[in-house]
Amino acid sequence: MLQKAYGDDCPSTSTVYEWYERFRDGRESLEDDPRIERPRTTTNDKNVQSIRDFLVKDRRLTCRMITEE
Repeated sequence: MLQKAYGDDCPSTSTVYEWYERFRDGRESLEDDPRIERPRTTTNDKNVQSIRDFLVKDRRLTCRMITEE
């Protein structure tokens, strides 16, 4: 029915079900919840070079061992 009314602009069935769940649970907005993300500043040229240096010295290092250094 929605497909006939809106054509290609129609939201998918899964999207409509998700909206239904949100409104049923008392939400009034379709916006996503804010997420806590890791800072993107952790990857920089200095950090990348440090990891490469560790791996050149010993290729058997694990992620945990590198993080401890």
